[in-house]
Amino acid sequence: FGKIFVGAPEPQEFSVVFDTGSGHVLLPSAKCMDKVSCLNHRRYSAELSASAQDVNSDGSHPTASAERDRASIAYGTGEVVGELVSDVVCVGSQGAFE
Repeated sequence: FGKIFVGAPEPQEFSVVFDTGSGHVLLPSAKCMDKVSCLNHRRYSAELSASAQDVNSDGSHPTASAERDRASIAYGTGEVVGELVSDVVCVGSQGAFE
């Protein structure tokens, strides 16, 4: 495990488990208000990041009139469902943003 920093200009810090089986970063969302797993962890807020961009599963940007793609990943202990966002991620120390 280790630390990552997400977003700019003020990065949000997270302690994460690195899973080499995936090229994606999964973080609880600040929008998640009703799940114990969300409330017990630091949550990512795309609204606090000037570099965050909503994306669909193919990397395209959703239009205002279209419904956004949602991701669903099943694990042995449960399922993660959420929206996709592209943002700046730094592994290690926050100083790399400067």
